[in-house]
Amino acid sequence: MILKSHSSKPMGFTLIELMIVVAIVAFLASIALPSYRNFVVRSNRAEAVADLSELASWLERQYTIFGSYDNASMPNLPFSSSPRTGNAKYTITLTSPTSSTYLLTSTPTGGQLADDTTCGTLTLSNTSRKCITGSSGNICSDDPSSTQREEVGRCFNAR
Repeated sequence: MILKSHSSKPMGFTLIELMIVVAIVAFLASIALPSYRNFVVRSNRAEAVADLSELASWLERQYTIFGSYDNASMPNLPFSSSPRTGNAKYTITLTSPTSSTYLLTSTPTGGQLADDTTCGTLTLSNTSRKCITGSSGNICSDDPSSTQREEVGRCFNAR
């Protein structure tokens, strides 16, 4: 009586099976990576918008204390980058304050500048006028065109 000790079936993956798995992973990555980058750009912009709103509230409190936005005794902005820690994605400046007006500007920097071409620079005034300077030019929340107003709304609502 003759006994066989092992089956002659090979173990492991073939090159074809391995290449199919690599192709599937590459396909999934090509779909997921742009979506992830878009999400990161929008979340960075949302943080910059929140910081603009916080600084606008801070300026209003200072106006209550000092009676103007350009009082020499008024302290500097409490922060000038967004996010406040780590690598700055936006630089925030107080542009041309007068006794009764101000303009907060949030300018993208680094990778955010290259990736967020639609919205670009965000501005917020003392009258809550919101503007963006991106690939569509300079458009504001009070423009006559509803399409332009919606685009400003999308940028300020991080959509």
